[in-house]
Amino acid sequence: MKLKDNKPVLFGLIGGGFFLVVALIILLIVFFVKLGKGGTNLSDYITVIYSGVEGHGTARADIDRDGLKNDLKEKADDEGALDAAVESVEVIFDKNTDLKNGDVIIVDYRFDENKADEAGVKLVGGKESLTVTGLSQGVELDPFAEVTLEYEGISPNLTLTVRNAATVEPLSLLRFTADKDKNLKVGDPITVRAEGITPEVLLEEYGATFTQTEKQYTVEQVDSYVTTPAEIDDAGFDIMKQATSDCIDEYFSESSRRKTLRVKDIRYFGYYLETNKDMQNYVGVNKVYMVFSATVSSKEKPKSFKATTVYFPVEFNNIKKLKSGNWDIETDYIYLLGSTSLRYGYWNSVDGYTDMDKLKSDLVDANKEGYTAVGVDGLA
Repeated sequence: MKLKDNKPVLFGLIGGGFFLVVALIILLIVFFVKLGKGGTNLSDYITVIYSGVEGHGTARADIDRDGLKNDLKEKADDEGALDAAVESVEVIFDKNTDLKNGDVIIVDYRFDENKADEAGVKLVGGKESLTVTGLSQGVELDPFAEVTLEYEGISPNLTLTVRNAATVEPLSLLRFTADKDKNLKVGDPITVRAEGITPEVLLEEYGATFTQTEKQYTVEQVDSYVTTPAEIDDAGFDIMKQATSDCIDEYFSESSRRKTLRVKDIRYFGYYLETNKDMQNYVGVNKVYMVFSATVSSKEKPKSFKATTVYFPVEFNNIKKLKSGNWDIETDYIYLLGSTSLRYGYWNSVDGYTDMDKLKSDLVDANKEGYTAVGVDGLA
């Protein structure tokens, strides 16, 4: 059987496909011509602005609606409709955050075609590829650069205020909080946090990042009541030691004692530090009992007592170290504590103690309800 000749059909299909492709190309050309020519191009009235720092940049569109409206008003059929058409213009980004220099973003300029038709104006939108540029490398700021810690009171009863002296944004906008701000003492650690500006705002508006958002401080450079022997340096110790020695010298220099008593081998023996258990008590925060020993004997004839070792305690109250490094220790109104059975004159007895157990019982054990005591230099 003779096969039919299919060439006309084949050429018909090829021909039909060719004309279809041509038609599509013509339509596309017409489409792009419609977008690209014969109308007002929106991209001429839109500026894409990049801000922030490398890796954290943002993009936003600034639409010059006033300029667009002014250029179109002579072509428009209706001014009210023109306002609506101009207001319908918008910009859509495929990505506009976390940008870095060199990123390529797609910007889509859009408008409401119906509103443009009602106004009788031709607008041209469409998509455009843009390359991100101009983002800075950013700056690092220390939010604590102008922060100071101010204390009121005396350690261990300090109150803290955190001051921010910055006058320039963004540092001037910050506020600071401490993890504790009351009942502070020397050596206490404090954590201060910077608040008030988010990292996003800091990057976007100021092109900056913070080097830290919290910082550790230690309470120092304040007036401080002594609470441990370690806080009594040589200068403070020497003040109390010298004052005690002077007090003993003055005691035995009194005329009646000078005539009837002999004292020798005056020497430092040790001291007790007592600290108030209630640190909120502003009266009697600490006591220091500085103790000297000496050999005392009678000059009287007959001698009223033989040579005896006597312990002379002197009390110092509320001693404190000033932030200047100097000491505040009251030495004008001190006196020898205790009384012995060593008699002189008609009815007088030598001040002090001949028994250290008795001294400790009177001065330390008697205060144990309210004070914690520590003996120094051999005293227990």
